[in-house]
Amino acid sequence: MSSAWLTNRCFAADVVDLAVRGELEIRKNAGDYSLFRKSSGSRDPLPDAEATLLKATLGSRSTLELKQAQHETIAAAIKQHRETLEKNDVGRHFRTNSTLVIPGALFGAVALLAGIFAYGAAPMLAGAGFMLLWLTMWSFGVAALVISVIRAWRSPPGIFTYISACS
Repeated sequence: MSSAWLTNRCFAADVVDLAVRGELEIRKNAGDYSLFRKSSGSRDPLPDAEATLLKATLGSRSTLELKQAQHETIAAAIKQHRETLEKNDVGRHFRTNSTLVIPGALFGAVALLAGIFAYGAAPMLAGAGFMLLWLTMWSFGVAALVISVIRAWRSPPGIFTYISACS
C-alpha cells in the first residue's frame, strides 16, 4: 500500500465506516468538516485499522476539525492507519512474491549459461557475453525511462515545470 491515493481512499472509507457504525459523526458547517465522537457507538469490536484510526484522529478529545491547522494530527493518523493496514493485510490479502525473486534469478542464470554452453563455449561465448551486456544495459535504461514517466504522471505540474521546459 504505497500509493498515496490508495492510502487516502482507505482512510476516507474507514472514517465513513466509523460514522456508519455510530462511533463518530461527520458534520459540515460552512464548508468545513468536523469529526465528532459519539458516546453511543456500536458495541461491536472495531477492526484494528478503524480502532487505530479513531484513537489517532480523536484520541481523548471529542471533536476534530478537518482544517489545514490540524494537518499534523491528520497526517499522523493517516500514517498510523496505513501501518496498521499493512501489518494486518500483508500476507493475508497482499502477497508480495518476494520469496520467488532469488529462485527466479538463479533459474534465469542457469538457463542463460545452459544456452551459452549448449553448442560449445568458444565460438559463442564472446557473442553471448556481448548480447548479455547489451540487453542488460537496455533493460536498465528502459526501466529508468518507465519509472521516470510514472513519476511524472503522478506528480502535478507546477510553475517550475513550465519554466524549466522553456529555458
